[in-house]
Amino acid sequence: MSYTLVLEWMPGDLYMSAVTARCTAPTSSYSVVWLPPNKVYQITLYCGSTSLVSFLVGAFRGKAWSYMSKQDRKLFWDTLNGLHENSQECWDKLRAVYKPPEMLCRFRSVNKNTLQQLQENKLFFSSADRYDDPFDTYFYIDYAKVRSGINSLKALVHTESPQQIASILEKNGFQHLDNDFLMSMIESLKQTSPNLPEMEKDLSEVRKKVQQQLFSICFCDDPLNESLWLKYADNHSGFVMIYDMLDPDVFQCGREAHCGNCFMNQIKPNVYPVYYSDVKYDATRYAIGVQAFNVLPPLIQEKLSGFINLDWEIEKISLIKKKCHEYDQEWRMLCPIVGPNRPCIKMKPSSIALGLRMPEYERRLVISAAKVAGITSINEIIIGDNDNLTMRPIAE
Repeated sequence: MSYTLVLEWMPGDLYMSAVTARCTAPTSSYSVVWLPPNKVYQITLYCGSTSLVSFLVGAFRGKAWSYMSKQDRKLFWDTLNGLHENSQECWDKLRAVYKPPEMLCRFRSVNKNTLQQLQENKLFFSSADRYDDPFDTYFYIDYAKVRSGINSLKALVHTESPQQIASILEKNGFQHLDNDFLMSMIESLKQTSPNLPEMEKDLSEVRKKVQQQLFSICFCDDPLNESLWLKYADNHSGFVMIYDMLDPDVFQCGREAHCGNCFMNQIKPNVYPVYYSDVKYDATRYAIGVQAFNVLPPLIQEKLSGFINLDWEIEKISLIKKKCHEYDQEWRMLCPIVGPNRPCIKMKPSSIALGLRMPEYERRLVISAAKVAGITSINEIIIGDNDNLTMRPIAE
């Protein structure tokens, strides 16, 4: 006999609204399906004990996964957008509005690569230029601002004092300029006549190069997101990997002998919520800072790296997308190292769920790969009694 508990989410609490019984093979296990707020939570108990039913109702009362609302995501973005230096104070401000995800999900189609990655508990970072959205990390550059700034700076080097020029440069991201460096820059600007059309072309190339060198992994926080089952799980024929982020065993990096030299073993990547807005983030200062290394003489380029403040710019250009993608409810793990190589991280799913249209032979492949990976909670997606997606343990 098994008991199915249907729990409705109410603000601040869970309560039992119904208990139904149906016959199954008696076992001593139970499964929990957590759905997003405002939907139905379901606990199925595979046992014959009504006392265990009562115990679990009490144990799970008040426990619901934490989700970031649209308002939470906007507050996080507004706070991030106001940060301009890598200081403890800035980190504290961000942590104050950050609600760490308790569960993350990654939808996959079934193919040789995804089966191998599932079996080995590996997730590969992807560069932004490989995502399906061509505007991902395709940051906004205000070319009118660039032209105005260059023309103003050219005029200033002939008319203003070094101190006034330093003040203007500091407002545009150049900090703590020493006098020798400043004079070298002024002399360089006096002798150089920037080709504005060529500079704009170069800035556009910077944007493309940044897309190629910023790596991330995309997650969501809802394993029953119908849009993502269509979009990333091959029209319900794929599977979803579910990570309990409260479980310390999820992160597997550093547990094998060859992990010693991997930077992922030294720096745990951060996971952030994506903010959705049709108001573009102006990354002009970031683009100019990156391109400055190509415009100025090599000696000044070398010194420049210590004076340009581009803190938090990578987070800002990576964590905003157009509002039409809002249904993704995305969380993004950012790779802490920028470069041309594609890194990976080892994360063991707490459970997986097979799509409701997955062919039988692919079910066997996915289940086999999951068992090799040590995943014991294997579920399947079904259409529930309320005509919404739900999941249940697979029948062995």
